[in-house]
Amino acid sequence: FEVKDVFSLLAVPFFDRLLESISDGILICDSDLIVKKVNKAYSRLTGVSAQEIEGRVVTDVRKGAQIPKSVHSGQIMKNIYRKEGDREYFVDLYPIRVEDEVIGGVVLMKDITEVQSLTKTVTEWESKFSKLRRNISDHHRATSTFDSIIASNRLMKEAVEMAKKVASNDSAIIIRGESGS
Repeated sequence: FEVKDVFSLLAVPFFDRLLESISDGILICDSDLIVKKVNKAYSRLTGVSAQEIEGRVVTDVRKGAQIPKSVHSGQIMKNIYRKEGDREYFVDLYPIRVEDEVIGGVVLMKDITEVQSLTKTVTEWESKFSKLRRNISDHHRATSTFDSIIASNRLMKEAVEMAKKVASNDSAIIIRGESGS
C-alpha cells in the first residue's frame, strides 16, 4: 500500500457514500493543497460545488482557506469562525499523516445555524419547564399555615411543632387527631 494510493480510496463508492452521510461539511486535500473531495454539506455551507473545487488548489477557489496553515505546520486547528453569505460555521483543520509525513489535510465544518437553532429550542423548553414548575408550585401552595392551627392540648402543640420542623423538607406528613368540631 503506497502513500500516493491513500487518496484513490476516495473514488471507492463506499467512501463516497460515507462522506455524503455526514452532516458536517468535509474537504479533503493533498499536501499540494489540491482538493481531492468535498461532500454536499461542504457545498451547501460554502456555496462552492464539487465541480468548482475538486482537482484545483484550494486557495485558488477559496481565497481565505485556512487548511494550508494546518497542512504546512502539521498542527490541528480548531473552532475557526467563518461566514459565507448568511451562513456561519466553525471549521476544524486536521493534517493527514501517514507515518510521520503530512500528506494532506481535512477540513470539518460545523454549521452554527444548526447550533443556534438547537440553542433556541433548548431555551424555549427551559422557559416552558420553568413556567410549568411555577404553576405546579402555585397549585400545591398551602392555603393554611401552622399558625392557623388552634390547639390547647400539650400533645397537639408538640405535634404542630414537630410538623413545622418536618415541613422544611419535601417529605409528606400526616397529623392525626380529632378536629375539635
